[in-house]
Amino acid sequence: MQRDVQQGVLRKRLTVLQNFLILGKSEKGLRVKLAVTAEIRRLQEQIELEKMARCRVLKSSFNINSLSDEECLIKFRFMRKDVGLISELIPWDKCLDEQGKMRTSRRRYRIDPMEATALLLRRLSTVSRWVDLQEEFGKHSACLNETFYHTLELFHSKFSPLVTTWPHEILKDRAEYYSKVISEKGSPLDNVVGFIDGTAVEIARPSGLGQRATYSGHKRRNCVKFQAVSTPDGLILHIFGPVEGRRHDMSLYRESNIDSLLQDSMNINGIQYCLYGDPAYFLRPYIQVGYQGSSFTAGQTVFNASMSKVRIAVEWAFRDVKMYFTHVDFPRKLRMGITPGGLWYICSVILWNFRVCLYGSQTAEYFDCDPMSIVEYLENIPNYSM
Repeated sequence: MQRDVQQGVLRKRLTVLQNFLILGKSEKGLRVKLAVTAEIRRLQEQIELEKMARCRVLKSSFNINSLSDEECLIKFRFMRKDVGLISELIPWDKCLDEQGKMRTSRRRYRIDPMEATALLLRRLSTVSRWVDLQEEFGKHSACLNETFYHTLELFHSKFSPLVTTWPHEILKDRAEYYSKVISEKGSPLDNVVGFIDGTAVEIARPSGLGQRATYSGHKRRNCVKFQAVSTPDGLILHIFGPVEGRRHDMSLYRESNIDSLLQDSMNINGIQYCLYGDPAYFLRPYIQVGYQGSSFTAGQTVFNASMSKVRIAVEWAFRDVKMYFTHVDFPRKLRMGITPGGLWYICSVILWNFRVCLYGSQTAEYFDCDPMSIVEYLENIPNYSM
């Protein structure tokens, strides 16, 4: 294990204070010497605590087979066999050594791929610090940190096309089914296949010009924004972002170039399907919105109320991502220019989609909509083979 840098810093400071006391370089008398002595004792106690913690880490090891499915769901948000499934899907080929261990690219730490996958899931599903996870995985915090980011990059490189490219094939196969279950839930429109909306992810207050760029007057906080399209089975089919928190939802709509994508893909088998959004969006053949204004007819009021009951599904999807992968819902960890908050959020969305395919979701129960299987979902990755 790598030398404990924190312990080295404490020892160096202790040595300086001891030399200061021994050589008698103080000209301020007894009061200063007493203060230095107290600080020396505090440092000695802290070093002993670091030694004890290091011993506990060295004695511990990670074994996912010792955990039940219930424990795995709490810690990793997936059952044990499904953690193994995700591990098998991550492209480890270029970073495995002769013993089948994954080697990180920077310091060349060696770790089992299954353990690296569990670390990825554990980190995204908790706000724990690295030092809190040391004993759980039996690895030093520096090793955990580098392994996490190496695994995160591999995961993103393989699965990001699932949510960052428009899902033509999914809509082609399931548009009729989606529109049917939404209509049966009370939608006055019989051609709605999903819902579009923007979401704000709160971040730590940045310094300099970033404060103004990320401040949302509507949310009254610093944040970054994402635009997402969700479906009645709980999947987030497409996501765009992050962009500055001050941007309006229509600004995200224009920057994402989703208008041309919808124009080309929402006419399926001669039927014009559409997404439904709030009044912030412009009315299009492929995007429907509620009636706007201060006074409505009885029919318009009923229409808005009926569509609001089904449009709430997109808000449930945003809530579930943050609820199950709480690392992206802790503003102090999301520091612009320091931590890759956008990467964390996109990977959390992909993992949420995996959960929907494996276990379903509240949205799927609400619409009585069966989600596709994990195999069907993964077939939408370019050049995919399982």
